[in-house]
Formats: sequence, C-alpha cells, structure tokens
Amino acid sequence: MDLVGLGRAVDEAFAVTGVDTPPWPDPHPDGEVRDEEYSRCPAPEKYRVLAARADAWTRALSRLGLAEVEAVTDPAAIWRRRPGVAVSGAVRLRPVRADAVSLVFGFSAIDEVPGTVLVVGAGSPL
Repeated sequence: MDLVGLGRAVDEAFAVTGVDTPPWPDPHPDGEVRDEEYSRCPAPEKYRVLAARADAWTRALSRLGLAEVEAVTDPAAIWRRRPGVAVSGAVRLRPVRADAVSLVFGFSAIDEVPGTVLVVGAGSPL
C-alpha cells in the first residue's frame, strides 16, 4: 500500500465518520491570535472532528488489512505516562507487520462534549 492510496482510504472513511462534523470558518484569517484566546473554548463541539479523523484512520487501516483493532477495556490504565485529561475510551491498532508499532487513540471531552479531545500513543506499553 502506498501513501497516496492510504490517504485516499482515510479520506473515504472520513466521508462517513466525519459527516456530523461540518467545517467552520477560520476565526483568524489574518493569522493574528491573541494570547487570551488559548485559554477559552467557546464551541467545543467543533473539535469532534478529532475523534472522527481517528475513527477514519482506524477504519482505513483495518479495512486495508494493515492493523487489527482492539477496544481498550481500561482506557485510563493503558498509558505509561498518564495524559493530562481523563481518557474515557480508547482503541489500539495492532499492526500486522512485526516491525511496526501499535497505535492508540484515546478519547476525552471538553465541557462534556464527547470526542473533542484526542490523545495519541505509540508503542507497547504506552
């Protein structure tokens, strides 16, 4: 599988997983971001795109036979170093190639909006 084909497969999967995550306009078309903007999140639902993208990667890698998907039963305990957020769900992608590393997508929430925080880990154990 080449990278172009993999990217195409992810985009096709995202057409399904991201259907409820419409784009939003760039709030800074001039590139100017004020420091105080980093500590606020007036519309956390727009970050659901993170979980939708992770789901697209999970589906594409699985469908292409590049990884096996495993639901993580204890998403808080999987991390070697705990992330700065409470992870409420996670999936592990175990590659079929022996020389590749596992990938974990962990999910959390901003203001109780699920799927708005994505934590990514690689290797085993994480």
